[in-house]
Amino acid sequence: MQKRTIYSLLLISFVLAFAVTSAMSQSVTVGSKNVLRCVSSSVPISIDPGTDINALEIILEVQTTSGTGFLGGLSVTWDPGFTTLSNRIVKLDGVDGVSPDTVRIVAMLDAGEQCLAAGVTQVATMGFTSSNDCDGTIEIVGATATCPNPDPGNPTSNGISASTQFVECTSNALLPAAVAKGTVIITNAAPTLASIPDTTAPWGSLLQVTAMGSDNDLANGCEKLTYSLVSPPAGMTISANSGVTSRLSRPASQSP
Repeated sequence: MQKRTIYSLLLISFVLAFAVTSAMSQSVTVGSKNVLRCVSSSVPISIDPGTDINALEIILEVQTTSGTGFLGGLSVTWDPGFTTLSNRIVKLDGVDGVSPDTVRIVAMLDAGEQCLAAGVTQVATMGFTSSNDCDGTIEIVGATATCPNPDPGNPTSNGISASTQFVECTSNALLPAAVAKGTVIITNAAPTLASIPDTTAPWGSLLQVTAMGSDNDLANGCEKLTYSLVSPPAGMTISANSGVTSRLSRPASQSP
């Protein structure tokens, strides 16, 4: 049997528009996560079609809603527990790393397969790398997309608009689905400074202690830790790279 293409699913929505049913019981849920800068991570994509289905199409838009952060390197990995509807397509031609990006995934029944049974199923994960920004709220929401002219013999034919939907197993009725958005929040880890123990030094000698800082963003290659002094006493210096802090126990011009 010839495999369907992404466009055949869209044609179902055109031909069977009269069979559209309520989307109240059909849903797609995208996971949410807080991440640091410059980390690779992912969020799950789950469906609840409310009935047995033989096809699904999920169209998602990834958009920054606050701050400057965004998600790069968008990818889709099918979940290993999702074992039917194996005629699958991932379309990332709407992804350019600039908000908003559009991701489309399609899965359809192949020859000899059973329909996907009703119930909650994790179908995929969306992978990404958080940008090198101190903050950002990125939402992954339902979207619409337009399929190019499906009829080459009719050049005046308009494209078909599609959104997230399922196809019922036996009737092929189109089931529009609501998308519960996911939110990825990029945060900047605050640096920390270990306490410096009390130290004594003979009068007139050089006092040296080492400041020890840490920052969870360092491992991601996004930041370089540097040290500086805020309102230090006269004669005190610090190495920006090592944190070694130095000061004579008294000014050289002062008598004991």
